[in-house]
Amino acid sequence: KVVLLSTMGAVDSNVRMARAHAAREGLLRQSSLPWCIVRPTTFMSNALRWDESIRLQGVVYNPQGDGKTAPVAPSDIGEVVARALQDPSLAGKILELTGPQLLSTPEQVEILSNALAREIRVVDVPVAAAVQQIERSGVPADFATALGQLFERIREGRGSTRTDTVHRVLGRPPMTFEAWAREHAHAFAS
Repeated sequence: KVVLLSTMGAVDSNVRMARAHAAREGLLRQSSLPWCIVRPTTFMSNALRWDESIRLQGVVYNPQGDGKTAPVAPSDIGEVVARALQDPSLAGKILELTGPQLLSTPEQVEILSNALAREIRVVDVPVAAAVQQIERSGVPADFATALGQLFERIREGRGSTRTDTVHRVLGRPPMTFEAWAREHAHAFAS
């Protein structure tokens, strides 16, 4: 059995990264192998990209505006993938995974600020500026551009989907961002 880690946005043909995931999904579906496709939304661990700006400046630069996502814990994704590998009833299924709460970047930063017992400011930045910064950090231009498309999608409110899939598959609620932030606070320590 093959369990493919894809993305929840795989159905959005207007986003380059989504098209690549959709193509891989199509190849798997056409194969003769038993399969399950796991489509998580934003990983909670994406917040780790803020570690340096938090440590050095006490700030998070936000290209997503007030757009919301329901970030999901990587540990929850891993448990769902493990279950999908073992449970024959999940063969041929597409599992869309989210965390339990729709949160904007400012809301995530507030939660993280509370977990760190430290004030963290949020500074909105244009998507183009964020893409340029990502490129300057060494990320290939085409991948940085694809990330910019995702930022725009979230900024426009098209990332605000929440599912109960983690709960249905694992029989327990998904981890909250608050619990994840407490568990990973050490990564942001100065």
